[in-house]
Amino acid sequence: MLTPKQGVTRQQIMAVVPSEIRETMKLYLDGKICQWYSRGDGRDVIFLIDAKTQDEARESWTPCRSQRNNWLITNTFRSDP
Repeated sequence: MLTPKQGVTRQQIMAVVPSEIRETMKLYLDGKICQWYSRGDGRDVIFLIDAKTQDEARESWTPCRSQRNNWLITNTFRSDP
């Protein structure tokens, strides 16, 4: 689950949305993202990532600008089959 950190403005997030969408679609098309969901209020996004470990799932987000800028809180949850 990705949540903006306190103090990060909506304007900061919206400035990187176009590149974030492209990078997210690339991860989806590469098969790393299986599904994604967003809350109705637009505050959080949940991505289901195909990874063997939580570290591998976190590393999937390295290319994303908001993660590079350390703007988001990333929570990973393990889901066993």
